[in-house]
Amino acid sequence: MRNYFYGKYRTEVPADEGYSHEIVHPKLDPNFYDNVEKLPLVNDNEDTLLKMFKARVAETPDREFLGTRSEVGNNADGKMQYGEYKWRTWSEVDKSA
Repeated sequence: MRNYFYGKYRTEVPADEGYSHEIVHPKLDPNFYDNVEKLPLVNDNEDTLLKMFKARVAETPDREFLGTRSEVGNNADGKMQYGEYKWRTWSEVDKSA
């Protein structure tokens, strides 16, 4: 089982009616919640998504990145059941892209 924490609910402001609270990155400085465009780049060389992706491929080529699960059939209630995740690494995704 993967044990990652991808986000947290922003509860200091009310949620819009019919919606959950906004979800933000758990490490995002609260000073940037409403002005993310002012957030400084971690690395000035990574100013596009492609550059960020390529940097992660170089740093962690064998780390799990994207996972998929196949349908394995319906349970007794008719609800679709899925198998275990099959993970692809950063380098595998890079090669297929």
